Amino acid sequence: MPDAPPKRKGMLRLGDALPAVTTPAFKKLGFHEARLVRDWPAIVGESLASQSRPQRLTFPRDKKTDGILRVEASPGFALEMQYMESTILERIAAYFGFRAVSRLQIKQAFDFHMPATAKPKPHAAPVTLPEALHDQLNVTSDDALRKALAALATGVHGRHGG
Repeated sequence: MPDAPPKRKGMLRLGDALPAVTTPAFKKLGFHEARLVRDWPAIVGESLASQSRPQRLTFPRDKKTDGILRVEASPGFALEMQYMESTILERIAAYFGFRAVSRLQIKQAFDFHMPATAKPKPHAAPVTLPEALHDQLNVTSDDALRKALAALATGVHGRHGG
């Protein structure tokens, strides 16, 4: 009787368990190579990957080359992807070492959500004007002009710090 594999004590890393769970799901979508989905940013580049995502890969009968890759793209980017098709196909072929995909089908995804990259700016501390500026703003009796000048002075003072 062969020895059973040693049992591992403790926690299992998610990265070690994930392929066993995701591979069957990817195969249902035609991705026998789950790397195409997982490594999409590495294959096509971060800027292209942020605007697109692979959806399904189909092959002609009994072949594992010359597949058709269906890709969803953000509406403003789908046409640009069509123009870049040959470059994308070359990148996929270079990644796998053979011509796994020979054609792209690009679909505009109107519900495509861009990943959040912009971080909110922290709130700046309120700017207080020096007393000398307050005195200079009181030379006019026009309230609207005084408020506009105060807003301008606050912006300039806050930007230059003094």
